[in-house]
Amino acid sequence: MKFRTVLERIVVAILGVLFALCLLEAGLRISGKFRRLDLHKLDLPQKQSGETRVLFVGDSFVEGVGLKNHDTDTMSAQLEALVKQGKRSKSFRAVNGGRAGENLYQIRMRLAEYAEQVKPDLVVLLGGYIQEEQYYGYYRYLYPHNALTRVLDLLNSSSVVKLYRYIRTDINSKKWLQYEQLKKKPLAGVFTTVEAKRHAMLSDSFADRGDIDKAVEELKAALADEPENMQGYFRLVYLAQDTPRRDRVLPAIYERFKTKIAFGDEMYWHLGEIYVFTGQYDRAFEALKAGVRTDLAGPGYNRCYRGLLLLYRNCRDAALRRKIRRYLLLNFYRDLNSFAVFLDFNRFDVSIDGWSEYEILQTVEWCRKRSIPIVLQTYPEERHPQERRMNALLRRVADSRKVPLVDQQKLLSGIPRERLISGDDIHCSKNGCFLMAKNLLEYIKREFPSLITK
Repeated sequence: MKFRTVLERIVVAILGVLFALCLLEAGLRISGKFRRLDLHKLDLPQKQSGETRVLFVGDSFVEGVGLKNHDTDTMSAQLEALVKQGKRSKSFRAVNGGRAGENLYQIRMRLAEYAEQVKPDLVVLLGGYIQEEQYYGYYRYLYPHNALTRVLDLLNSSSVVKLYRYIRTDINSKKWLQYEQLKKKPLAGVFTTVEAKRHAMLSDSFADRGDIDKAVEELKAALADEPENMQGYFRLVYLAQDTPRRDRVLPAIYERFKTKIAFGDEMYWHLGEIYVFTGQYDRAFEALKAGVRTDLAGPGYNRCYRGLLLLYRNCRDAALRRKIRRYLLLNFYRDLNSFAVFLDFNRFDVSIDGWSEYEILQTVEWCRKRSIPIVLQTYPEERHPQERRMNALLRRVADSRKVPLVDQQKLLSGIPRERLISGDDIHCSKNGCFLMAKNLLEYIKREFPSLITK
């Protein structure tokens, strides 16, 4: 067949590509029907007569991110072990339904799915840390969709789009792992001068012992002696995220070294968060713009773009709002889901706390309708703004709606951080999970004794 014009060739090429994509979509969907993997399905035997089951739902704190053995070290596993140590304990099972990176809406959906399998006698909820980061793009189910949102929902349901995102995420994950390994690698062999090596060895030693403040100071001294050592800057930023004085140290490091190092998107997100909560909106704008450009998370999700939406909502400076709005419009392709929500800003106004409270109350109401007791927990620390915000909200909901609450933060406030948190992470160590499980057990003994004793 001969084509008379270039336009005809272009049309035929486009039709050929569309036909190939349709074949791939059909193939993926058909193969998915025959080989469907439910990665979140719980492998549980049938519930026996007289058996008590407690279902833990929540985010990475519940799942046990950072723990070596999820079968023995998580909060749910240690609660089960503690109950079984009792002389008159009933047949008891604690089920871990936590999933890292899930917001309260996703947790509520997961609860409905898991409850059918587990048939729990008690639900324990700890979640909300990631509400702020996942605010835009998730709460839109509360209001009617606009045209762009409908198109995005259609694309998001496509198997071809999911395959592309999976491949892109896999590639970016490998890049991110290399970055993480670079940050954590010991520094003693990286510096060359005797004085810098000495400070680097001291920094590593303090970091291993959990004294992050001293580790940061020693590393600063090493970098003063070797100011061009890039790996040292990566390590410094990594340590600064975990210091108790993070809200002051992190911005200071950024302002001092921002011309020397390209920070990861997580760092820019934390910086933007700190600047927003301290009212430094101009600096937050610059930090988050830099984070948008790193784009390590893959298409359709850019946490710093969402951070700019949060900044736009909180800022009252008209000139800065115009700058942010222009940047969001010009960079709409960074996170189309969030951009769709941005288009509805003038029509809908749902605060982060309002959305979080709505989801908690919906979860509580879901349990009450089915006569399943539910207990809320607070996060064990309040070093980060997300933890402080969510703990305050959980306490307020528990007090106003008469929902049982185990205030882990207050109960553990006297425990040294190195006994509670897993090294340089924000999550609990094995011992921290044990202490939280112990507090929860004492509460259950007091309020729900029939669940654990014959």
